[in-house]
Amino acid sequence: MKQRIAIFIDIENVGINCLSHIQNQMAKSGQIACCTVYGNWRSEQLKNHYDTVTALGMIPKDTHPVLSGKNTADMVLCIDVMQMVCETNIQSICIVSSDSDFIPLVRVLRQRNVTVYGIGDRNKISDKVSQSYNEFFYLQDLTQQNTQSEAQIAPSIATDLVQTVSSVAQKEETPPPEPVPAFDLQSISWQEQQKLLNLLRRSLSLCQQKGKSEWVYLGDLSAEMKHQMPSFSIANYERMTLKKLTEQFGIFDICFGSIGNCKAYIKEIDYTPYLKRLPSLVLECTPVRHFEQVAQQLSELSAFKNKTIPQLKLILSCLEHPDFEISINEQTIRRKTLLKRDLTLNNVPKTDENKVTIPQDWLKKWQLLGIIIQAVRASKKDKSGRKANIGAVGSLIKQQLPTFSVKQYGYKTLSALLESFGNFETSKMNSTVYVEEIDYSPYVSRLGGLIPKSEPEQSIAYLAEKLSKMKKFKSKSQAELQLILACIDDKTFKSEPEKFVVKRR
Repeated sequence: MKQRIAIFIDIENVGINCLSHIQNQMAKSGQIACCTVYGNWRSEQLKNHYDTVTALGMIPKDTHPVLSGKNTADMVLCIDVMQMVCETNIQSICIVSSDSDFIPLVRVLRQRNVTVYGIGDRNKISDKVSQSYNEFFYLQDLTQQNTQSEAQIAPSIATDLVQTVSSVAQKEETPPPEPVPAFDLQSISWQEQQKLLNLLRRSLSLCQQKGKSEWVYLGDLSAEMKHQMPSFSIANYERMTLKKLTEQFGIFDICFGSIGNCKAYIKEIDYTPYLKRLPSLVLECTPVRHFEQVAQQLSELSAFKNKTIPQLKLILSCLEHPDFEISINEQTIRRKTLLKRDLTLNNVPKTDENKVTIPQDWLKKWQLLGIIIQAVRASKKDKSGRKANIGAVGSLIKQQLPTFSVKQYGYKTLSALLESFGNFETSKMNSTVYVEEIDYSPYVSRLGGLIPKSEPEQSIAYLAEKLSKMKKFKSKSQAELQLILACIDDKTFKSEPEKFVVKRR
């Protein structure tokens, strides 16, 4: 195995034209690990050669003198050489300079068993200096050797070119093997995706606790994943890096450090926008929905168009909401409150001998009203923030009830059906129909005298009958008033439609 060599060039003692010759010579002695060129790159003599140096793969290091007359380049070069030897496993150094000031440095390096090569101008350096190095090369010899090599190579160029063309022609006859595709998260099962996702999230959380920071360095995350699961290796995922792998999930944010810091950092995304959408996507009338259905609806919203359906499904599996039950194995979202209500509905008799008589068609009416109210509240509003486009409302109702049709309820238009409930008001503007919920406060204000503290629960039928006799509500039928009362929910009164009552809190 070739030794790795670090080259340090004092450009003030070497011509720019010699740099390629230096590289060629040291490449014969070993593998060049790095090559740094020291000089005042702001000066008129050097600033025009900056691109020439970088084109050779060398690193120009500016040593603009702090004090006039002081050779800053020599001091910086010495410091960098010692750091390289002490902090890395490189044990071969090449110093390019005709300056005898580096002799003490060379002696120290050789005492530490470091192989030291030297390159300099024959006319400027003594034999005593050149003998201090393990091996020394003169710039004049390097230039002459490279010129001779170029002359020897020239006659054979035509022959080599013919052979190369022939070889390429033969290779073209055999089609190259197809490249192995990069790992795709969708190529593994849902259970395997969840296993990998859990490892990522658990490791990320532990790193955040250790570092007491929301953002975690990607290298630290990789080490923690290896600690949590020793069998984990990014090499198991074809043509993949940890950054690319985490990006496929869609639940992580990745950023890079400030200028000069190319490290990648990672954290989980903010789930708040998704949590806010759940109530409008998993309605009370359809309390159980599959991830695929909810993800499809989210993807149609402009806020989530940068996410794919598979990514949105993975995001849904990570959500935690007090009103919803997330089943990762079944890939479903269920409303918790509806579970209790359904049990209650199944056990409620149509007639309660004590005080409440529930109309036979009441539950069907309330179920349909619940769907419509959720659709109106979930639809995008106009500038006032209250009115919703009736077309958008109809689309949301259709999503929850695919067989829905206004004709089956005896109406020609959706606006006529909504007005029949008494809970909605419609208006028309520029040929577009809008709908909004009514203001419930006038009805709530009357309940104080109808539901005394001594009797904190009253039948919806009883309350509707009392309200219908008041002048203010004579335009509403008792059926409409019952549906209005079913929607009452404020700090003083709460309706329980499934029991057909309104209660004082």
